[in-house]
Amino acid sequence: MKTEQKPVSEVLLYIEKEGPDRFKIQSDQLEAVGAKLRGPRQFSVFNSIILPLIVSVATVIFTGLFQFISWSNSVRLQNATDVANRAMESSEKVTAAIGRRRYATFVFISSLHDLVSAKLNSEKPHDLLTEIPATTGAGPDSTIGRVGLKSSAVLPDGGRPVSLDKLDLDLKKHRFEAYYEQLKHWNESIDQLMTDVDYALDRPIFSQAVDAPEARHEGVAVYYEKMKKINCALSLTDSLKSFDLNPDSLKLRLAGMNNCFIQLNFILARTKSATSPDVTSDDELYKKLHASLDAIHTMASEFRCYALHRVDYYKRQKEQSIFSPMRAWKWLTNAQKQDALDHFEETAKRCNPQNRPT
Repeated sequence: MKTEQKPVSEVLLYIEKEGPDRFKIQSDQLEAVGAKLRGPRQFSVFNSIILPLIVSVATVIFTGLFQFISWSNSVRLQNATDVANRAMESSEKVTAAIGRRRYATFVFISSLHDLVSAKLNSEKPHDLLTEIPATTGAGPDSTIGRVGLKSSAVLPDGGRPVSLDKLDLDLKKHRFEAYYEQLKHWNESIDQLMTDVDYALDRPIFSQAVDAPEARHEGVAVYYEKMKKINCALSLTDSLKSFDLNPDSLKLRLAGMNNCFIQLNFILARTKSATSPDVTSDDELYKKLHASLDAIHTMASEFRCYALHRVDYYKRQKEQSIFSPMRAWKWLTNAQKQDALDHFEETAKRCNPQNRPT
């Protein structure tokens, strides 16, 4: 059986030696030789159209995806930063307001002590809100002659003497006015303070713990009746739990402190108007008032601890706002809810007055 032989094409090549190891090939048919070696050219739709199109589309998609991730990271980081900043500002504003209210009450109690002592000793109490004229002489009818040299002072420039009783009375008057001015400012701003705490400190984290009732728009009025029954002598955490209120809510903690301030102000008002039958001595009054104020101070210290831990939590959220495989995994497994619940548990342990070193 004979095999069919393909026709043979002749090619003329000229080979010249240019050096010991160099040769030069000359021919006007080199292109024809290359075409013969490559074989017949075939047009490919996949290689010519589809493959370049796939590469172009993939390039556009990946470029757009990277740009979207970069934009999304910037937006999430800015939002997390805003949340942390608002939480810090709200924490500072509220703790400062609580401190001013507590200090005004503290100095008011000291001024009220003299009034109660005079009442219990059957003396006519001074009118602390009315000035008395200063004595100008040192005769037998003057203040100096009646109560001794300690009741007056001479100005350094040699001016007329000023009664130290009057200076003390002016100080008490100033403390009375400062207390009621602070009370007025507190009552005017407490609703706004609780709103700020709700939106800046509570709502972002409770929106992660989706089953928490504080994630909904519920005002303090919903809990008003329960708040009135809080025993301010007990731990605020225990009191909130006893009424089925969430102690992790800083809004409710602030509402509880406000209720205790109201109860303390009621005692002060009854004492000032000499209608407090349960106070039989100024020492007993001091113990009762300072015990109430100390309880509020403990509540304020717990609130500050909770607020600072909440701010730290929001600051950590800034790092987690950047897209990463770990963040994608947390989103798929709903791990943010567990992070929020872990924060509540850790904060309760760290801010418990029995566990804190200070």
